[in-house]
Amino acid sequence: MSKLSLKRGPESVRYTSPQLISIVSGKGGVGKSIVAYNLATQFGSLGKKVLLIDADFRFGNLHILANSNCKDGLRDYVSGETTLAQSVTMLSGNVALLASVSGDIPFENDNVRAAADLVARLRRDASRYDLVIFDHSSGISEAMTVMAQGSDLCLLAVVPELASISDAYSLFKLFMQVNKSLDCRLLINRCQGEEEAVFVRTKFSALAEKFMSVTPIFQGWIEESTEIKSSVAAQKALLAVRPECPATDSFNRLAISLLPGGSLTNPGSDNSQTKRITNKMAPAEIKDVGIYG
Repeated sequence: MSKLSLKRGPESVRYTSPQLISIVSGKGGVGKSIVAYNLATQFGSLGKKVLLIDADFRFGNLHILANSNCKDGLRDYVSGETTLAQSVTMLSGNVALLASVSGDIPFENDNVRAAADLVARLRRDASRYDLVIFDHSSGISEAMTVMAQGSDLCLLAVVPELASISDAYSLFKLFMQVNKSLDCRLLINRCQGEEEAVFVRTKFSALAEKFMSVTPIFQGWIEESTEIKSSVAAQKALLAVRPECPATDSFNRLAISLLPGGSLTNPGSDNSQTKRITNKMAPAEIKDVGIYG
């Protein structure tokens, strides 16, 4: 994939640009969309205006998670048929959804220029929002990579499974090959507790340092919770169903840590980029399985 420079806009143009966050994963089934929806809701509860974008063009389901009937969406905005304000659906007073209904494709996943143009337009058109959160499709595509590279930071979602760790490593490797200065941070979902989160982080960091000499910042972890399953079944955000459960606390910590001046408060969040990980790993666990070289 060729590198593509994404400019924030001409120097003569002055506008307030929102913070762009891309949520990505190496494989499906890691709960990425659930994280995106609940993180957006948590930001909204903190008084931040949030635009949540379903960037899974073929299998978008954020409108289902939010039990929202979306008349317009991402395709309408990209095509110019509607303005951004006309294309979004309000989920709450502070959270708006730019939906992507399955089969309603705004552009193909190999359309690098369209992806770059979308990011540039959003930086201008979404100035009323504090944050824009992209919920990308799983795996690797050129459009996703360009949009992630154009974001202010990426959250790489992984679960405590070897296949998930391996695929997330491949995606992280690709990101670093395209742009080593990308702010890409590791988020571990569905953890049983601190010990498991630290174990997964250590495994991933060892893998990345061994083959790339760089490790991602560890942004934290989300607790495994039956309450999350209940909220999905109810098509509501966790905050609305169980505002005081441990998983809600995890999302609250995550949201606060991502705000300007926020600190990483999750256990095990030592983010030294130079610290050596010396724990012994099985050969199958450290096999270099990177994609795109």
